[in-house]
Amino acid sequence: MVALRKYSAPQLSASPLGGIFPMTEAEFNLKLDRFKSNSRSLQIFGILIVVINVLLTIYFSFFFAVHANRHQVLFVGLFLFLYYILTIGGFIIHVRRYVSQNAPKCPNCKKPLTMMQQPQVIQNRSCPFCRETILEKPNNKNAA
Repeated sequence: MVALRKYSAPQLSASPLGGIFPMTEAEFNLKLDRFKSNSRSLQIFGILIVVINVLLTIYFSFFFAVHANRHQVLFVGLFLFLYYILTIGGFIIHVRRYVSQNAPKCPNCKKPLTMMQQPQVIQNRSCPFCRETILEKPNNKNAA
């Protein structure tokens, strides 16, 4: 039996005083950029699944329109429907698992923070799920 290694995003470390070190905005953006660049192959695979499904539909619709009877068309149509459900459903499950394991996480509630939450996290400097502060306040040295 082969043991699979899990890869996860680096977590924030706890401070000796019991709190959690917040990350800076630059660190948060860097983690999201790494997550985005590492998921490119997953995006390409998803596009490939859609293209294959569309090509199969076009092929079978033209082929069976000319060469098959109604029962064969019904059987192949049901088979293609099940195939689509399995491939797209499996892909969605895989994407959700990939996001939960590799996206930067809130140090408090451990929920993944993705590109959809990025504007809200940067604006409020807190997790959109648990409302705990996760980003440091910016140092305004030019304000003085």
